[in-house]
Amino acid sequence: MNRSARALRLAIAVAVLVVVPAAPAAAHVAGGPAPSNFSGVITSIRAPMSGVQVSLSPSGDQIEIRNDSAADVLVPGYSDEPYLWIGPSGVQRNERSPATYLNATAEGTTVLPPQADPGADPDWVTLSTAPMLGWHDHRTHWMGTDLPPAVQADPTRVHLISSWEVPLSFDGEPVVISGTLTWTPPPSSLPWTVLAVALFALAVGVAGRERWRRPMLVLLVVLVTVDGLHLAISSLAGESSAFTITAGSLPTAVALLLTWASWRSVKAGTTTVAYTGGIAAWLVCIQSLSDLDVLWHSQLPSAAPGWLTRAAVTVGVGLGAGLALGCLRVLARSRGTTQAEPAAL
Repeated sequence: MNRSARALRLAIAVAVLVVVPAAPAAAHVAGGPAPSNFSGVITSIRAPMSGVQVSLSPSGDQIEIRNDSAADVLVPGYSDEPYLWIGPSGVQRNERSPATYLNATAEGTTVLPPQADPGADPDWVTLSTAPMLGWHDHRTHWMGTDLPPAVQADPTRVHLISSWEVPLSFDGEPVVISGTLTWTPPPSSLPWTVLAVALFALAVGVAGRERWRRPMLVLLVVLVTVDGLHLAISSLAGESSAFTITAGSLPTAVALLLTWASWRSVKAGTTTVAYTGGIAAWLVCIQSLSDLDVLWHSQLPSAAPGWLTRAAVTVGVGLGAGLALGCLRVLARSRGTTQAEPAAL
């Protein structure tokens, strides 16, 4: 092995060690909420709120209010105590409200501290100078640790789980936000499993051919392109921070650079493509695995149709794993051999 090849492989190893720990920072590609089989929808807002926008997360567990008006929005807690104040100058939260602590977890099982007293005078703490806030609200989602009884009886059907109301006041006038929570059964994951297995077998089979370099490069280009699409549609979901988008982009960027190095290797007829291509495929596979749960959930936090998101994840896992194993197969076959003659393309 010459010095340049050693340097290349060392650089690849360092890149992988730097990038891979960053990927799980978002849990899902580009961060954002996890998929769910519950969906929430706002059905009405009783009393107009000019200049105020109200939205609900796809799974129905978080409400967001943006107040661009000159008036105040006051959100009460579960005991009708002052909880949130969203005004022109920003957002404040009452530290004496039990909702401040109960809303910290999805289960609402937080042990209340001594200062949590709905009857006490409010202790307002500024959260932001921007007039908008999203918060977890237990009134809008399913609180049980088990599935609702109707879903347990027949999880294959759509069920209306609850109709809910969240009261608030706007400029001193009462307002009620109403909505529904629905269970939608997940689609069958069998077609996507079959596709993943087929792509895996294709990639491993290509690695067994005598002229493997160019077909493997084509598959690698397809894989990295689909991974870029997956990252794009995940980022456009609109609920990801700049940090999580950046963390999710790093493996894709490194995979793209390794694909370029693989193209150079194919042109030169060397086996370096088995290193660069294998690591690129492995990176994409690991990243796609973080979103594997889209295959068995019906409500996806994605800007694209569900089938496209599921297809991108399936390609990333199946083709990525197949190419990674295929490259190992090539390296095992070529170990101990020399390249005295130009390699066949």
